[in-house]
Amino acid sequence: MVQRKVSMKNDYGGVVWTKHALERLQQRDIAQGDAFATFNRPERSRPGGKRGVYVYYKTWESPGRNGGKHYEQIEIVATKDEGKWIILSVWSKPVKRPFTKTNKTLLQKIITLLGL
Repeated sequence: MVQRKVSMKNDYGGVVWTKHALERLQQRDIAQGDAFATFNRPERSRPGGKRGVYVYYKTWESPGRNGGKHYEQIEIVATKDEGKWIILSVWSKPVKRPFTKTNKTLLQKIITLLGL
C-alpha cells in the first residue's frame, strides 16, 4: 500500500485527535473525514475495554475488483475528557457485507427465516 502524505488536523471536526490516531490514519490510508463521519454518525457503537472509552463503527463501500463491491469497516476508539471528545485510535478492516439495521420484530424475523 502506498501511503499518501496528507495534512491532518489534531482538532478536526471539533474533536481532539491524538498523535497516535493521526499516525494510524496515515499508516492505514484512512481519510480523516471518513474517520470523523464514522465517529459522528456511526452505524453501531459499544463500550470499549476501559471505563469511559467507546468504539464506533461504520461500513464504507468502494468499487471492488471485476466491478464488484468492496466493504471496509472503519472503527474509531474515543473517550470524553472534561467535556471534549478525544479520538484515541483508528483502524479499518474488510467485511463481507455492510451492517444493516432492521426495524423488524423478532416474530417478523422468524417468519422471514421460515419462509412463511
